[in-house]
Amino acid sequence: MEHEAIRAACERLEEAFGPRAITVGASGVGAWGNSTSLGFEVRFGERGGRIWQSFIKYARRRLPVFWPAVPFQSVEAAEEDLRREVDEFLSQLEAGKPPPARGVWLGFGGSRR
Repeated sequence: MEHEAIRAACERLEEAFGPRAITVGASGVGAWGNSTSLGFEVRFGERGGRIWQSFIKYARRRLPVFWPAVPFQSVEAAEEDLRREVDEFLSQLEAGKPPPARGVWLGFGGSRR
């Protein structure tokens, strides 16, 4: 089932990038998914702190919104794209680039459609 694939992808992302994010100063990470997108966030500070977030769309929702989403790539392909984006962001932090100054910093790229 699709929701099982999303849950498994989220678990893999958190396991793969959580420890690395903590070593560069993040306070936590979170992966999420829904019927059209898979996303990952890196949090800095406590509640209300800074967040870097990126997501990859893998399906489109047609009108009316209660119709099923129409996938254009697999959850696994979206996970691979998202892994590249998260890896690039963490590599920048490891190279000394400071985290976002405030608010939400969205990563862009990948398969956004």
